Amino acid sequence: MRVEDMKGGYTTGSCATAGMKAGLLALLEHDIVDKVVIENPQGQFIEVPIKSVEIISETEAKATVMKDGGDDPDVTHGNDVETTVILDDTGKLRFRAGFGVGTVTKPGLAMPPGQPAINPGPRAMMKLVFEEFCTQGQGVTVTVSVPNGKVLAKKTLNHTLGIEGGISIIGTTGIVKPMSEEGFKNSLVPQLKVMKANGCETAVLVPGRIGQDLAEQVLGIHKNQMAETSNFIGFMLEQAVHIGFKRILIIGHIGKLIKLASGSFHTHNRMSDGRMESIVAYAALEGASRAVCEELFNCQTTESTFPILEREGLTGVYQRVVDRASMRSERYIANEAEVGIGPGNPDYVVPRGLNLIKHATVLVGSERSLEDFKEPGQITYPVTGKLSWLSEQIERELHDHDVVVMVSGDTGYYSLLPYLKKKFPTTRIEVVPGISSMTFAFARLNEVWHDADLMSFHGRQPAPERLVYEAGKKMGFLTDPEYNPAHIARILIDAGWPKETRAAALERLSYDDEKIVDSTLEVLTELEGFGHSVMVVLG
Repeated sequence: MRVEDMKGGYTTGSCATAGMKAGLLALLEHDIVDKVVIENPQGQFIEVPIKSVEIISETEAKATVMKDGGDDPDVTHGNDVETTVILDDTGKLRFRAGFGVGTVTKPGLAMPPGQPAINPGPRAMMKLVFEEFCTQGQGVTVTVSVPNGKVLAKKTLNHTLGIEGGISIIGTTGIVKPMSEEGFKNSLVPQLKVMKANGCETAVLVPGRIGQDLAEQVLGIHKNQMAETSNFIGFMLEQAVHIGFKRILIIGHIGKLIKLASGSFHTHNRMSDGRMESIVAYAALEGASRAVCEELFNCQTTESTFPILEREGLTGVYQRVVDRASMRSERYIANEAEVGIGPGNPDYVVPRGLNLIKHATVLVGSERSLEDFKEPGQITYPVTGKLSWLSEQIERELHDHDVVVMVSGDTGYYSLLPYLKKKFPTTRIEVVPGISSMTFAFARLNEVWHDADLMSFHGRQPAPERLVYEAGKKMGFLTDPEYNPAHIARILIDAGWPKETRAAALERLSYDDEKIVDSTLEVLTELEGFGHSVMVVLG
């Protein structure tokens, strides 16, 4: 059955909200209803059947709603959600975790430790009900219970996430849409957030129970310190990097790891299965004969290859698989980096940038920077005026390699970064800053730039009002062959700047042959060359 043909339902958050509304109707309007209409935070209206309503006292009522998740594979489907409301005179809406509803015990989740595991979405929906029914000065305490919640919680990730005592009352929209692959993937991410919030420095990823048992029993890693990935190892690698983990450890069955080694990061058999082919290739590299390769190729499972590998002394295959899987994973999560190389001299590149450049498989940059930085064996592409051609090459290389793009100056100052972000919106880009030629120029002149107006004449013109003369005004310009320092000096004099204003042109900064002319605007009007340079004006 296709997802689009499946029946939807409503969340536990909608059940609790509907129960709250039914309870308040019973207490405040003496109306016992069998269904209510509630509103979600997005302004949509949801009709929810009410199983039962019980008035306990003049100020207390309990309503029960049976969770209906539609065709979604939800552990709470068909279970009762009980909501008890108690009126008071506090003027506040308060939440309590009843039997079977968990309490948050660890940071990193939507609610802080100590709070009932009733998520912000349901709380927002119940607040709408509170505002609808309660007048100023009236308060309501809402207690949500799930009689079978403690049993159901064992089938969830709650314990791993630090939610103890039962299930969570969840739902962003209040509506259950049958879970797509994307929805399931996103449900795995909170594990990483909790690990990070609890100070874990290494993201331990386990595809399944075998990896989990290995991590726990052999390495002594607690369940709370690892995250299940299911078949979505690539997705979880990306999320781990996005959340801020610098080290990642993958522990799992060789049948999963060998798929990573071949570059497959969605490990479901329907999506990728070249296990035997990969084992045969690694065995051949270890010296296996044709007959042994044939024997391995005809195996049905990775486990059945182990006796053959042991018998033939080919256990080096295991290390090859691990090394290749590690290399492929590194490439997968570090696809593209933009490195600012400063004014150009390698002495002025930050160590992180130099390391990325040195170990890049594919290196992109100006012809001058490629000449200065490229390492033997690297694939290189020069940055020319044909950016569309360049983006095509980068896109092609990103399928198999990491790509490092070098930009002169700093990555945040008139660099290729906006273009790369637009062309590759789904690619993770690591940005390493560099020293801007502009800030370098001010340093060469022993001047500060924090109070300077920085502009570019390189392929563009600043607005005329930005060039108006003011006593004490500082300006810095990037230049090009047309708008060189001489041309810019004449523009400024025409705009009212005194001819004797101090002005400097700086070219080839940081190199042995750098040129600096520190004089006046009048002198600079006669200056030749300095097409690709920095011009500084000190009013």
